[in-house]
Amino acid sequence: MEAGVRQGCPLAPLLYLFVAQALLCWLQKQKVGIRLRPDREELATAFQFADDTKVLLESDAKVPGFIAVMDTFGRATGQRLNLSKVELLRVGCLPAAPGPAAAVAGAAPAVPGMPAAPAVPVAPAAPAAPAAPDVPAAPAAAAAPTTGPAAAAAPGPGVQEQLCGLKVVTAATALSVPFSSDPTRLRLDWTARMREARRRLRRVAHLGLSVFGRASAASAYCTSMVTWHMEHSGLPDDIAQELERLVARVVDRRLAPDSTEKRLTGIPTELLYGHPTTGGFGALPIRQHVRGRHATWAARLAAHDDIPAAPQPQPWCVAYDVYLRAHHPSLRPSSTLTAVPVVEGAGDIIPSHPLPEDTERTVSALGWLPPVQVLTEAPEPGAWCFTAPLWGNPLLTPSPAAASGEQEEEDSGSDGETAVEPVPGLVGDIPPSWWSAAQAHAAQLASPGPAPVPAPSTSEVVRTTIMPRMGWKLSGSETLKVPLAKLSVRMATSMQLDDVATRRADLHEDYERAAQGLPPRAVVRREDLPAAAAATLGAIRDTLARLWQKVRWERRHFETLWRLAIDAVPLPGNSHMPLARREPCGCGQHGHGGAAVEAHAAAAPTPWQHHFWDCAVAKAVVAQINAHNPGPAPISQAQLWLVQAPPGFQQCVWDVVVMAALAATEHGRVRLRGMTRAAAALGIQTAAAAAPEAAVAGAAEAEPDLDEIPPTQLTPPQPGVNPVELACARAVADFWSRLMQFAQLGVPQKGWDGVDATHPILAVVNGEMLCAMPQAMELEA
Repeated sequence: MEAGVRQGCPLAPLLYLFVAQALLCWLQKQKVGIRLRPDREELATAFQFADDTKVLLESDAKVPGFIAVMDTFGRATGQRLNLSKVELLRVGCLPAAPGPAAAVAGAAPAVPGMPAAPAVPVAPAAPAAPAAPDVPAAPAAAAAPTTGPAAAAAPGPGVQEQLCGLKVVTAATALSVPFSSDPTRLRLDWTARMREARRRLRRVAHLGLSVFGRASAASAYCTSMVTWHMEHSGLPDDIAQELERLVARVVDRRLAPDSTEKRLTGIPTELLYGHPTTGGFGALPIRQHVRGRHATWAARLAAHDDIPAAPQPQPWCVAYDVYLRAHHPSLRPSSTLTAVPVVEGAGDIIPSHPLPEDTERTVSALGWLPPVQVLTEAPEPGAWCFTAPLWGNPLLTPSPAAASGEQEEEDSGSDGETAVEPVPGLVGDIPPSWWSAAQAHAAQLASPGPAPVPAPSTSEVVRTTIMPRMGWKLSGSETLKVPLAKLSVRMATSMQLDDVATRRADLHEDYERAAQGLPPRAVVRREDLPAAAAATLGAIRDTLARLWQKVRWERRHFETLWRLAIDAVPLPGNSHMPLARREPCGCGQHGHGGAAVEAHAAAAPTPWQHHFWDCAVAKAVVAQINAHNPGPAPISQAQLWLVQAPPGFQQCVWDVVVMAALAATEHGRVRLRGMTRAAAALGIQTAAAAAPEAAVAGAAEAEPDLDEIPPTQLTPPQPGVNPVELACARAVADFWSRLMQFAQLGVPQKGWDGVDATHPILAVVNGEMLCAMPQAMELEA
């Protein structure tokens, strides 16, 4: 190769894969690598990610040969090692002073849980980082001898150890993940990682994004590096909790991490999770997502239990398999299917045989998900029941002892053998038909007659009978199934959010009941409602999904409806802040009246009922819709809140009208609140009507501490200006402004065929969309 493309070119990664594949083939041809299984001849040569390569060598003695192989590759391709950047890392159980047989590595594979044990071959490596074509290889003349009596002594303190001109280090990084045989060198600098996450969150908070945009940016841009390290270095509870708190501040309240401003919480943190088509806001659930990543590793590991040599399994799965079997005779990759997650400080899967932290994290990861299920029926009980494993078998109903990972055992002495005593409860888990088939085969083996057909080995039973049948049935569906081998991070994350989905569904039902005037769930159960009314509940989720998928509009117009559907508009006294004192509305019709009203607060309209239907601001916006309503009756609250098109309106037009109306109502509410609270703070007496005056006085009396809920940064109205009328005018102007902006986008390609020139509010004339004109408002003198 004489020339190529620059590193920044989008084609560079794709083109370099040809070189990386050629390098791997050359190393395999030269028998570079190590054997992960002592009983097999297959070599694990290298780990590659794009152009990043980590080569595995058996010992120091293999380093000169590796350099010679790379020199040949460099002369053939022009891609040479930059020896000044190559590092050797010894991994595994090292002697006190590195000797000729010490393992060498450039970096361990970037996967969780690559443990090292004396009885298990250790995977060493030397990184092969192809440099520019004209970079010469560093001379190896300074390399110390590595074999025989002439081997160089270990360097003194402060002297960099070298081998064949390559630096030998005690810790290295691969894809930003630290690796070392010294556990003290593996501590991650979480302070630096969180500092970078804070910087990115601060930038997102200052952008003009909707709640959906902030959630997407926080998930994809702000927290990606932290979650990457959590996947491979563990999930510190304090770091995860702090990150979730900061993300919620930015997404819900639009507050930077270091901001001292106080704003009311609208959306509870867990309700930020979930795709907008389900009523969520698109924020990433940090803990569930990281556990989902761990679960996919565990699922891949379980699916590779005793896989045949061809096709060759992933090397890290082989390493896990070898290590688990050497660690405890009952452990194997399929044990991950019944393992339970180990909370920090709560013990281990096998208490007397604790696993390393990273290995424990992977092996127990599937325990965070619902228990695996049998997707297809197992074959009829037969000889295979005799050799099927009893411990860690998902086909058996787990007993309390098995579910907690406990197993009675007895160390038999210094020979390292372990005698495992049967757990009485485990026998009771065996189905009678299974038990009978196993006893029948055992009797045939003990009989003096001809030997029976041999039962399949335990490994074969696991591979052919158990593993292909395991997976998950998604909640609420008998047809949607996720086989074990098809588990994805998204699916693993979603399966941990069933409680969140249930809570969101309950809030959606509360919203639908309020829109239709039905009693709350706490008063009348769904089963006790009239059949016709109960049948209408649950439709709002499909409505939100349709709006998100069909309406092509800026997402900021969707935000108010999504918040309102779960009572997440920041209103004191709503379902998420039930103990907070309801804040008086500037219209004078809500939250006033002193102790007598406080005693009857339960009978008063809820905050969302007042602000989005009963308030003067909401009525002004609804009046604009009714002025253009061709139907005989005004629109109802259910038609507005539940996006149900009234007679004379096409559904596609009504979708846009509702989202514009609710967003404009919220715009007017915020402006009215800002004006009344600012006026109360400054002590300005306006010349408005008696109701606004009472609202200002009530706001000042009810909330004397302005730091508790600071006013919106707006100046109070000028003397003689009625703040309620001004807020109504602003809401109406915002409503029509949104509709006109939508009209300027042009006629959507799908779903608008039934809209003609006579349609109210939004009409299609000669292929162009036109917006109606606002109706004149009647303002009080």
